[in-house]
Amino acid sequence: MNQSVSRPTLSTQVFQSASRKLKKLIKVPVQEPYMVQREIDILIEILTKLQPLKCLEYGSGYSTLFFPQFIHPEGKWFSVEHHKTWHRRVKDMNKNPNVGITHVDTKNDGSLDNYVHAMDKMGPFDFILVDGITRLDCILKAIQQLTPDGILVVHDANRREYHEALTIFPYRLVLEDFRRTSGGIAFATQHNHIGHYFNLRQHALLWYWQTLLMNGLKFKFLPGRKAKPFRLFSPSKID
Repeated sequence: MNQSVSRPTLSTQVFQSASRKLKKLIKVPVQEPYMVQREIDILIEILTKLQPLKCLEYGSGYSTLFFPQFIHPEGKWFSVEHHKTWHRRVKDMNKNPNVGITHVDTKNDGSLDNYVHAMDKMGPFDFILVDGITRLDCILKAIQQLTPDGILVVHDANRREYHEALTIFPYRLVLEDFRRTSGGIAFATQHNHIGHYFNLRQHALLWYWQTLLMNGLKFKFLPGRKAKPFRLFSPSKID
């Protein structure tokens, strides 16, 4: 973990977020992960520092095309996707020979076991990103598939059932925001403090101020408007 990364700031993150929203509004094609900028910045820092050799992603997308550029030059990125059409689209766009995108049909027998266990023979993994279907099962599987220094990331982690599932990990962190059924990101490891993988204090502070800003822009603080408050949950002290 000796790679250096540039430090994001509130102004740069707000500018990048606004730029992405503008491109979307005027329908300019953007092949970037379906994540807010503050989430992308954390993942870039984790991957750049960790330089994982094996990565597993549940749920393919633009993240499959974007994040592998930050892993070890000889690293492999394995992505599992259940949606046949979307799998074909992402696979056709992929130009990275170190990225493997696997389609798992979950409709034939009505079981999701094939999806969860699709990459069993390829593990263990230094980095696992859960951003697809049957997330609870994928979280429970991840603790068996992580290397001792590996890290699990769960995207759209605002839901309480995900937080409860993550308690099987000794070290974990959840960054929540005002969104109810999406948004938020969680991290879990078996042997290392979360701050071992990225500048936790810096990103938590950026997350806090951006959440307050977005609450304000969406008028979440007006009387009568119900807003899910910002939460930063961690069972261990943030150093």
